[in-house]
Amino acid sequence: MDLRGRSRSIKTEWLVGLLGLVFGLLVVLGALRGSGGDPLLFAALGKEDTNTSVVIQDHLGRTGPLRAGMGHDGKFFLVQAWDPLYLSLDYADSLDDPVYRARRMLFPLVVGAGGLLPDRAVVWSLGYTQAILLGLGSLGAAKLARSAGVTPWAGLAFAVNPGLFFEIIIGGAGVLALATAIWGTYEVQRGRIWRASIWLMLSVLTREVMVVYVAGLALHHLASKRTLPIRLVAPSIVGLAAWDVYLRARLHPGSVVSSYPIVTWPFSGIVQAARGWQSNEWSDKLLLAMVIGAIVMFAWLLPGCWRNPIASGAAAFLVLSLLLSQLVWGKGFDISRGISPIFTVLPILALARSQVSQVVSAATPATAHEVVVVTKRPQ
Repeated sequence: MDLRGRSRSIKTEWLVGLLGLVFGLLVVLGALRGSGGDPLLFAALGKEDTNTSVVIQDHLGRTGPLRAGMGHDGKFFLVQAWDPLYLSLDYADSLDDPVYRARRMLFPLVVGAGGLLPDRAVVWSLGYTQAILLGLGSLGAAKLARSAGVTPWAGLAFAVNPGLFFEIIIGGAGVLALATAIWGTYEVQRGRIWRASIWLMLSVLTREVMVVYVAGLALHHLASKRTLPIRLVAPSIVGLAAWDVYLRARLHPGSVVSSYPIVTWPFSGIVQAARGWQSNEWSDKLLLAMVIGAIVMFAWLLPGCWRNPIASGAAAFLVLSLLLSQLVWGKGFDISRGISPIFTVLPILALARSQVSQVVSAATPATAHEVVVVTKRPQ
C-alpha cells in the first residue's frame, strides 16, 4: 500500500470511529427522549427490587423510570461508580452479590472517573460514556479490519452490534469489555504482545467471561507459535488475582451468594429454551433468528479462518454459546449479548474469506492448491 492509500485508510478508520460515536449518541439520546430525558433510565431500576433500586432513589432523593421485575445491571454499576475502589463501602450492601459484582470493576471505575465525579454527574455519565466507548470500539474494529487486509468500513460491525445496543440500554459493561478485547486482538495481529496483554487484562476486569476470549487467543498463540502464551495471559491472571485479593480484604465473604446458572451440558440450554420460543414476541424471535444465523455462518467460515487470530477469541465464544443455559438462550435480548464478539468479528472474517476465494479463483491450477492463508498487514 502506498502512502496515499495508507493515509486514506487511516482517515477511514477514524471516520468509522466517529460514526460509532454518533450512533452511540443517537441510541442514548433516543432512549432519553423515550424516558422523558431522565438519565436514570440507564440504571435500569426494577419495580420488584427492594434493595439496590430503593437505595439509589433514596440517595438521589427522587424516583426514576422503573422496569419490570428486578431491573438490570445498570443499577449495580451506578452504585459501584459512586465508590469504585470500595473505600467507603457505603453502597456495598446494596449489591445482590458484592464480590461477584465488584469483580467487574473497570466499567464503574470509568463511569465514575475513578470516584471523582459527583454522584448526580455519574448518573449522566452512565449513558454518555457508552457512546464514547462505542466510538472507541468501532475505531479498534476498523483498525482490526485493515490489519486483516479488508476495508476498515467493516469496523462498523461494532457500532451496529445488536448485543451492544442492549448493553447500552441496560447500562451494562459489554461495550467496554468488547472494545478492549478488540483492541487487544488488533495488537496481537500486529505482533505487539505486551500491548495486547494490557488490553485483554482490562477486558477481563470489565467482565469475567472475557477470560474465554483470552483463552481463545492463547490457544491460537500456542498452536501457531508452539510456545506458551505467558506474556499474553500473565497480566490478565495477575490483574484478576490481585483485584480479587483486594476485594476479599475489603468485602465480607459472608455476603457472597451463588451466581446464576448460566452454563450447562452442550446444546441442553438451546433445546430447553427452544420449547418456549413460540411464546416470545415477534421482535425477539427475529433477534433469535439473527443470533442463530450468525452462529451458523461463523461456524461455516471458521475452518478457513482458524489460523487467523481475529477468529480465535470469537471462536471461544462459539464454543461457549453451545454451553449456555436456558436462562441465557430463552430470550434474544440475553443471548445476543452473550455472543456479541461473534457479531463484530463475523463481517471481517467473511470479507477476508472472500478475498482468499478470489485469490484462489485467479490462481493457475498449478498454484491454486498452494494458497492457504492470505494475510495483509498495514504498511
